[in-house]
Amino acid sequence: MKKFFTIADTNGKSWCINTDAIISVEDLRGQTAFYLKEGKAPIITNLKFESVVALLDAR
Repeated sequence: MKKFFTIADTNGKSWCINTDAIISVEDLRGQTAFYLKEGKAPIITNLKFESVVALLDAR
């Protein structure tokens, strides 16, 4: 089942992310990078890594 959530990057642009498209997430000391299957540049957010892990585990 596909699950989606919406985040904003550090430039204020909103992204609707399919959890199936996430390859990995990286802790950037107070920010988090999302690497997606599309292979584009990662989406950098101001979300804390621990919050992202909890969000993904809850889904």
